[in-house]
Amino acid sequence: MIFLGSWSVPITMFWIVAMMNVVNFTDGLDGLAAGVASIASLTLFVVSLRAGYT
Repeated sequence: MIFLGSWSVPITMFWIVAMMNVVNFTDGLDGLAAGVASIASLTLFVVSLRAGYT
C-alpha cells in the first residue's frame, strides 16, 4: 500500500470522479451493444427460418 499523506484525499476524490466518468462513458456505449445484439438476433432468426426451425 502506498502512503500518500495529505495527498490521499485529493487523489481519492480525483479517482472517484474519473471512475464515474468512465462508467458514464461506457453507459453511453450501450446503444452500440443493443445494435449489435439486434443484428445478431436478426441473423439468427433468418438462419433459423432458412433451416426450417421456425
